[in-house]
Amino acid sequence: MTSFFLCYPQHFPQSIANEANFDVVVDIVVINDETDQMIRCKIKKFNRIPPEYSLSGEWYSFVKNLKLKVGDKLGFGMDNPPTHIQVVALRSEVTDHN
Repeated sequence: MTSFFLCYPQHFPQSIANEANFDVVVDIVVINDETDQMIRCKIKKFNRIPPEYSLSGEWYSFVKNLKLKVGDKLGFGMDNPPTHIQVVALRSEVTDHN
């Protein structure tokens, strides 16, 4: 399983995009590692050089429900080839999350 972290949920890091075969993946299941909530997302490809990939669909509502604060990060685990992505919110110790 490949693991990586993002400070702001946006595009996949280029090293992950190069390793994963996103060109054949359109739909993917995203799982909240803490609550087991599952959503379906699409992998969106941006035709740039090099290509960029991001999650779309229910992803933004999923992230909004995590109530992330400044300093929080998201940790990801993903099989290769990707069939699902596990997500965990890594809370900053500096921030109050109440």
